[in-house]
Amino acid sequence: MALTGAAYLLAYLLAAGEREARTVRSQARRHDRERYAGMPTSKLAGMKVPEAGTERYRRAVSTLM
Repeated sequence: MALTGAAYLLAYLLAAGEREARTVRSQARRHDRERYAGMPTSKLAGMKVPEAGTERYRRAVSTLM
């Protein structure tokens, strides 16, 4: 009986850790977007980082609309 409880506790802690990791990754992505949103397009044009490319595409679509 005690071993069964330990297995449930371990499963609960693993699930909670995965949830926390997803939250941290999401917050990091959000902060990256904010950092690139404040840069001028001339600086973004020379960057090869995927987030900079996403920001350039976002600006292009916004301009076309």
